[in-house]
Amino acid sequence: MKIMSRPLVRTLLTIAAVLVAWMWMVGRAEAAIGADNFNKICFACHTIGGGKKVGPDLKGVTERRSEAWLVKFIASSQSVVKSGDPTAMAIFDEYNKIPMPDAPYSVDEIKEILAFIKGGAATAAPAMPTMRAATPGDVVKGQELFQGSIRFANGDEVMGRLHSLDA
Repeated sequence: MKIMSRPLVRTLLTIAAVLVAWMWMVGRAEAAIGADNFNKICFACHTIGGGKKVGPDLKGVTERRSEAWLVKFIASSQSVVKSGDPTAMAIFDEYNKIPMPDAPYSVDEIKEILAFIKGGAATAAPAMPTMRAATPGDVVKGQELFQGSIRFANGDEVMGRLHSLDA
């Protein structure tokens, strides 16, 4: 008894191969978007395999925690800490009670960041740039930027309105 014809088998195998390739490409696209978002915000405090910074090294975090827990924690770590979650409280205590800011990302964007982290792309703490001594001109320009007598090149807010020297 013949179950399927050869052309039908070939067609089904082709469809299956296309679906697998499409799923692989979607995963890579999510990871690329996740990499961009990770580098915009998360990289300031975290590495992936590069050691601790302000926050923990995230290498392997997707194996240690569920996706649901990670999404909730990344979206609002302090909500999870305040709920009494023992893991969140331990992380908060270990990192000197420095709260992780709420992520400015949607659930889907957080999942894309997790896909990037899961991919194991190593990120290391950036090397400190070589600093030069400030010149008298640098000092004057800094004062002018702080006082608002000149604007930043990108039009950002005057420093004196954001920070005060009165302690």
